[in-house]
Amino acid sequence: MQPVHPDTAFRVVTSMRPAGDQPAAIATLAARIAAGERHSLLHGATGIGKTATLAWLAERVQLLMLIIAPNKLLARYLPKDAITDGAVDAARYQALESLLVRRDVIVVATVSAIYGMATPADYYDHALTLRTGTTTYSHQQLLDDLVAIVYRRDDTRLQRSGFRLRGDTIEVMPTWGGGSCRIESFGDEIEAMHHLEPDTGRLAEPTDKLMIFPTKRHIALAQRIPAALIQTIGRAARNIAGEMHLYADTTTPAMHAAITETDRRRARQLTHNQRHGITAHTVSASPTPPAAGTR
Repeated sequence: MQPVHPDTAFRVVTSMRPAGDQPAAIATLAARIAAGERHSLLHGATGIGKTATLAWLAERVQLLMLIIAPNKLLARYLPKDAITDGAVDAARYQALESLLVRRDVIVVATVSAIYGMATPADYYDHALTLRTGTTTYSHQQLLDDLVAIVYRRDDTRLQRSGFRLRGDTIEVMPTWGGGSCRIESFGDEIEAMHHLEPDTGRLAEPTDKLMIFPTKRHIALAQRIPAALIQTIGRAARNIAGEMHLYADTTTPAMHAAITETDRRRARQLTHNQRHGITAHTVSASPTPPAAGTR
């Protein structure tokens, strides 16, 4: 485990201090973590300060922390509606991005939050890494790359998972709604980059490096779909009666790529068969009757 950078260390802001059994619990848990023990249990009745104990523990050990709470506990505070679902999804993106680029992160989540997430390495690998002074990254290439990781262009209003273009300036807002940025280019050079204040949209501090993460957690999986379709069609083609049915409102790029590649492979195989006088036959065999005394 990698400790938090000292400039962004966890600090509990409260007038209270550990009391009762809390000091001993904090010291014991910290010692177990330092010793590399993976499993510890902190138990006690409701209202005696377990959450506060964990906060002081985070301050003591200075490590990334994931706190899993039962669904029924957080459900008291989260009404079930579309607005809340969107806010929760935005929080998932913010947590994922923060864990990939920061060391001062504590995540509080329900048990179900551990399901359905992308592979962090794939998500990180598809992020755009921008640096000022880069002279080989054209303005148009940046626009194309933003579209490739599923950002939507809207020049009238900057919104989540979107970007807008103003001359040689591009403003981008990530999926979780915060951390918007402005990128200023001239020709093929990134001249300046700034974070934007979340409430006013005004320029905040400048930065010489930015990471823009995809708007979809499964962007890497989506880019592997054509290969998966080709493999599935290939398996079906091994049987003389094999068929592959694709259902969609329109022919997607993945479907087009799979059909095109299948046709190419079929034409190549037919040419090879004709050239070498090969007539393809399916394999047929009668089932072998069971031996006497077996079932």
